[in-house]
Amino acid sequence: MNREVADRYRVFDLYECRGFCPHGSAWYFPDRNNFDPRLGIAWAPRALKGKTVIRTGVGVYHGPGQIDD
Repeated sequence: MNREVADRYRVFDLYECRGFCPHGSAWYFPDRNNFDPRLGIAWAPRALKGKTVIRTGVGVYHGPGQIDD
């Protein structure tokens, strides 16, 4: 979340609590032990002489919805 106070820009980092959590703890702990396969394909048709590339991709994604609210 971005904040601007007194014409100064500040980034609110969810991994750094800055006064909201005990010192040294994080606001959000990502789950890093899941398998999320992804596949991407790119194809450049010869008729278009390399000026156009068609790309597609799919994947399995998961995670907390809106920081588990």
